[in-house]
Amino acid sequence: MAETTTWTLRSITYKSIHLIEPLQRQFLEFVNNKFDRHEIQHINNPHVVVLKNYREDELTVSQLTNCGYYWVSNASYNARKIALNGYLIHKLLAHDCLFICARLIGKGLDLRNIVRSMFDRQVERFELDIVPVDRLSHVDTALSRLECFRDGAMVFSVGPV
Repeated sequence: MAETTTWTLRSITYKSIHLIEPLQRQFLEFVNNKFDRHEIQHINNPHVVVLKNYREDELTVSQLTNCGYYWVSNASYNARKIALNGYLIHKLLAHDCLFICARLIGKGLDLRNIVRSMFDRQVERFELDIVPVDRLSHVDTALSRLECFRDGAMVFSVGPV
């Protein structure tokens, strides 16, 4: 019985990962296509993720990554590229030259609002046509638990997971 349960859990976990990853990619491609239609240049998918998650106040790149808003290893490089294209202002922190603190400006705020409104429209349609909120909250809970498990396994493991 235990072997069957393990196999079922393994199968469901692989299927979940296989289904979730393309959803993020599809959303980013959708955003990219919208930008192309509006002739918005110098923005790629990792930049969209960064811009979408900035608030009005300053954030460090490490705050973005620690909150799970940005997962790419070269986050500082992307923040600098976005700044060079006039979407945000960045500066090195006085106490640590490796950390960048940034905030959105004009073009960046406009772009972030475009992405957020696109996302909001998708969420409205999603809720009406696809999955009710109460069922989606169960998915969120399960994914959060899986993320905590994976983070804990990576931090506290002494060998392969």
